[in-house]
Amino acid sequence: MKNYIELAEVAKNLLKAKKKMAKLNESRLQDGLTQRRIETLNTDLDWQGMEIMKLEHEAHAIAVNCSLAAPRESYGTVTFNPSAFHKYSYQPRLPECRLP
Repeated sequence: MKNYIELAEVAKNLLKAKKKMAKLNESRLQDGLTQRRIETLNTDLDWQGMEIMKLEHEAHAIAVNCSLAAPRESYGTVTFNPSAFHKYSYQPRLPECRLP
């Protein structure tokens, strides 16, 4: 039961993150934006995309624990480059069936 509650919470956060990304994308398509504002919005979109991917990995691992999804073959490290100056390595959460 705990896993289902956790999955619902992650799904809620994922929906919120996707709505935020859609709003950022709408803002980026407006006319009359300065180059600086366009660059800022693009960077914000990249960061939001990174957050969404992390939440999707989290949701998948919990769904596997709930027997709602099949495990992936690999749960290797993911590298994100949300901006020209940042590079992050992220180790997705392992489902219980893949824990050592």
